[in-house]
Amino acid sequence: DDRFQQLVEFGRVNRHFRVPNPDNAEGLSAGADQAAEAGRFFKYVQRIHTEYRAHRRGEPVTMLNEERITQLRNIGFEFSRGSGRIRRDATVPELDWSTRMQQMEAFLSEMGHLRVDPNYSMYSNLGGFAVQMSELHQNWQEGREYLPPDMLEKFNQLNSLGFRFDVFKSRRGERSWEDSFALLLQYRQQTGSCRVPHHYKADFRLGSWVAVQRKEYKLMVAGKPSRMTHEKVQRLESIGFEWVARRGE
Repeated sequence: DDRFQQLVEFGRVNRHFRVPNPDNAEGLSAGADQAAEAGRFFKYVQRIHTEYRAHRRGEPVTMLNEERITQLRNIGFEFSRGSGRIRRDATVPELDWSTRMQQMEAFLSEMGHLRVDPNYSMYSNLGGFAVQMSELHQNWQEGREYLPPDMLEKFNQLNSLGFRFDVFKSRRGERSWEDSFALLLQYRQQTGSCRVPHHYKADFRLGSWVAVQRKEYKLMVAGKPSRMTHEKVQRLESIGFEWVARRGE
């Protein structure tokens, strides 16, 4: 059918079948019709994975049968066998969802935001939970994880609170985004601008971080997977950050 041919073409062009969620490009330049079509295609691929898991469990499905599964395998399509569940982490207690939502609301009430530090251990390691949600959301956005409707509803609940799914663990020796932003503020106070040279001798990591922000912004504008968010864009622009580096920076 037409959708199958669209999938074949996607695989030919991209050399994979990880169709990204077009919602990741919300607010960008793509037209409404184009965005709607991209959304339908993404849901089509998600449904393939969902029905395949149901088929393996012996449950009735309406789109897939053995012939279609064979067709998909013949073009190199890889079926997701993931459960769509939150990955377990021994340091993050398993609590029921309503409790986690209450904890997020309490954090929001106390702090005025939901930029939870990944190392924040209060509320049963709320930082670890925020990391779990952000990683799961990112995998879903990039087409690597196919989630059931109840998990997507949980994403909606978090989003309605103001959670931006941008909390990730820092590698050893790596600063968090918040730490780097604070250092950029200090640099602005000292110099009057946010134009940190890429090879800033006083802090090489800050210069590299600024370059990465511009790179991630370009990816976001192009509708590609990116760790840049609209909130980060607003915060950077509020302090005079420029997205195009000047000559010599």
